[in-house]
Amino acid sequence: MGESSSDQLVVRHDVAHAAAQAAESVITLRGDQLEVVSQFKYLGSIFNSDCTLDAEITHRVTAANSAVQQVRRVNIWSSRALTLFVKKQFPQCIVMSVLLYYGETWAVVKQHISPLAVFQMNCLRRICGISLRDHVPNVDIFNRCNTLSVESQLQGRRLRWLGHVFRMPNDRLPKKLLFGQVKGLRPPGRPRSSFNDVALRDCQTRRIVRLYRDAQDRLLWKDKTCPART
Repeated sequence: MGESSSDQLVVRHDVAHAAAQAAESVITLRGDQLEVVSQFKYLGSIFNSDCTLDAEITHRVTAANSAVQQVRRVNIWSSRALTLFVKKQFPQCIVMSVLLYYGETWAVVKQHISPLAVFQMNCLRRICGISLRDHVPNVDIFNRCNTLSVESQLQGRRLRWLGHVFRMPNDRLPKKLLFGQVKGLRPPGRPRSSFNDVALRDCQTRRIVRLYRDAQDRLLWKDKTCPART
């Protein structure tokens, strides 16, 4: 293929239309007919024919929990020989990198943020030795660990990736798809939030108005999209 990781995209389309097309389409590769499936894993991420993130979020939480178990086996978080500063580096470097893998491309809604946020807070409370019975607010936990909420981290990742695409030449496939429009009729009901919808909300939250122009300046964009500490 010869494409970079930024060019590895998944084009999403209507489920009913996809099912009808799949029944009629036959794709062969080097003489072998490819199987039509409703779900597959690519580069560690789960993709569904219904174009939802539910399975991927569940998969991310499961994978991050496995990373937590590996850390717990060596008694890092319960060790008294390590300072809190050292302990709090492990969730960000090991656990959160697994939990939010490829998250810069997610068009998340509240139902996706909730399980990720719960998992993160459980990890942070375990590091600090604070239980729910101590009635310590989540904001205090974030401040004590000097870290960001899942929502803030995802927001920063999306905006950084958005700026990267904005700076690409116009002939690059990711940029064409970002600004392109799919022809055809939408199904009845409220349309799902797309990546563009979520990214625009992120820009409004950060008060970024001239997003395309600002994104051309890498340092300026980094300064504007740097997540604020919770």
